[in-house]
Amino acid sequence: MTLRALAVPKPKALRFWAPRRHLVRYAEIFGSASKARAKLRALVPVTDDDTAHAAGPGPPHPVVLRGSRLPWADLLRRVFPGAAAAGIRVTHTMTHADTIPSTDLLLLVAVDLSVYGAGVSMRFTLKYTPLVTIAARVPIGLVGTGLLTAALLEALTPSIVVQVGFGGILSDDLMIGDVAVASQVDCYLTKDKVASSEFGSTGIGFAGEVFRPSHSLVQIAQNLKYAHPSSYAALQVEARRSLERAKLSHDIQPYMRSQKAVEEDGEFSTVHIVHFACGEVVSTTADAVAWLRSRDRKLAIIDMESGGALAAVWEYCHRHARHVETAVIRGCGGYGDDRHDDVIANNASAIHRLAFENACHLLCRVLGARQGPAEQTDLAPPHIGILVPLEEEFSYFFELLTSAPFSVPVRSERRSGRYYYFFDMNGIRCVATIVGDMGLVKMALATEDLRRTLRPFAIVVLGIAAGFSGDDGDVKICDVAIARSVDLYLHRARNRMGSSALNPSGEGRHPPLLVEMQDDPPIEASTELVDFILRDARFAAERDAWRKSCAAEMDIMLAPYRGDAGFDNTASGISLQPELFGVRLASGEPLAAAGEFVSALKARGCCAADMEAGGAAVAYQWMSNTPSEMPAPMLLILRGISDRGDDNKATVQRIGKPGMFRRGCVRNASRLLFFLLTNEAFAALLVPAGPEHEVRPRPG
Repeated sequence: MTLRALAVPKPKALRFWAPRRHLVRYAEIFGSASKARAKLRALVPVTDDDTAHAAGPGPPHPVVLRGSRLPWADLLRRVFPGAAAAGIRVTHTMTHADTIPSTDLLLLVAVDLSVYGAGVSMRFTLKYTPLVTIAARVPIGLVGTGLLTAALLEALTPSIVVQVGFGGILSDDLMIGDVAVASQVDCYLTKDKVASSEFGSTGIGFAGEVFRPSHSLVQIAQNLKYAHPSSYAALQVEARRSLERAKLSHDIQPYMRSQKAVEEDGEFSTVHIVHFACGEVVSTTADAVAWLRSRDRKLAIIDMESGGALAAVWEYCHRHARHVETAVIRGCGGYGDDRHDDVIANNASAIHRLAFENACHLLCRVLGARQGPAEQTDLAPPHIGILVPLEEEFSYFFELLTSAPFSVPVRSERRSGRYYYFFDMNGIRCVATIVGDMGLVKMALATEDLRRTLRPFAIVVLGIAAGFSGDDGDVKICDVAIARSVDLYLHRARNRMGSSALNPSGEGRHPPLLVEMQDDPPIEASTELVDFILRDARFAAERDAWRKSCAAEMDIMLAPYRGDAGFDNTASGISLQPELFGVRLASGEPLAAAGEFVSALKARGCCAADMEAGGAAVAYQWMSNTPSEMPAPMLLILRGISDRGDDNKATVQRIGKPGMFRRGCVRNASRLLFFLLTNEAFAALLVPAGPEHEVRPRPG
């Protein structure tokens, strides 16, 4: 036999025998998928609910499931027992027709847990509300989801569109079984640029497109725990029942808040208001997560559909000039890094069901609370309005306010789209609100909202900050800084990146600072309030009581960790005996977490830094300098010190339980405010004598 006789067949022959991806073989049907689709549909088993949509005749047959899979319709029935087939076939070419029932809520289900069910829709009345709901499953990916959402919007004309499902965790603040609500969705791969770098590798230059769900629904989710405590407690009961049904293996417990929550009371599933990343690419490694968060350090959940749905709603609203509320709610059903395959994969189906059910439970509670607590318009204006930047900080403030020794009753109202929490202490009327996010602009707008809506005599900004040694002293972790003035250090600054003129170490290196700062004078806070806290003899007894109370709580908090080899309170800058400091507070958009940055702020005379107080200070200055029928309120800024703002920040935060120092320092600042409110001299300072100071007319 010659070598020629063993020659490989010609390429044409190879092409004949090679697999043909566009051909299918099923039940003796073989051929082009597009041409054989009608025959194939006739052979697909259907459920009772699907009979109306079946392409072929014959009685309904039970669905044969793949192992560990659950049809999305059955998922909905677990949460919504009344869910039934809607009689609408969902396609990308849907058109509006009189036969389609009116719909209040369009629920887009983003789960890949069923074999069959494409084209099927479910109809039910949402729990705890009269909202008529049509639920439809969307395909994986932004484009398909966008097209299907657009078709559903045109056909159903809903007033609310919500996407639910589960997502991958990108931040260690979230745990399996928690629920994430998107405050913004970043389609991070949109309009990006793939190019070779100077090192010869291929990289991606970010562009992206960001969509924001409706702020009103985000606000309800963020305040549900405080404004609707019974509803939030019921949500935890529902989450525990879902966990009990899930029967997860023991190795999942370290990744959950409590796997024993079935037998325990308290919080099992925490609600997080976070940024979402949305793209066609699944994140599966720690490097991928780091790459994503290099674009936005606040990204906490990744999915593949929400951006398409929000884009479709955005286009629809502009095209028809009508408002549609939106929300994206995802249960935490896995990780965007290696932990997903290493830990989650063996329990993936049960975890996904748990995450999906928790997301649906939260949706019902949020939409059930849309009306908000009843508003009382006959109340006199509050003496003090308290602004707390983040929900986490507010939770620590609220915890101390409503527990011993204070145990103050709180009443909530929703005014002008914002939740306010009213309470009285020693005859002083107070109101508190959650700003909802970091940043100077958000704080400035919240300050103006508070003043316009309720007209308080004084405004207090309460939260956390970084502290360091400076002209006003060595401000340590768990101390409380009281701002004498606020330095907006980035105001009119100039970006001088790469300029050797700013480099104290000489040529050839990037400068330690990115900007050249201006020497604008700081904005002064209300001097009479600051001096009263720091030096007034009438507050001396309360100051001593505050120190002792803080020190006792610090002792309890740190006791379990004092024997650890890595714990050194002196080296970490932790104050075991918290003190009060009047400071020049640096306030700007960047988070302080670098020693060189802190050194630059020290050089300006600052010894604390935050990301919000500057917004309140600018609003306060605006109120003071602008003629108005409303006199400008006083301003007091109290910041508990949670870190030193340097390169050692992450190391210190790993001591003890997550958020331990943030909780401790917010409680210290809150405790100081409560001691102030119980002081008669402070009350007299806050509310001058005379009937004209007691009641002010409300805005018209």
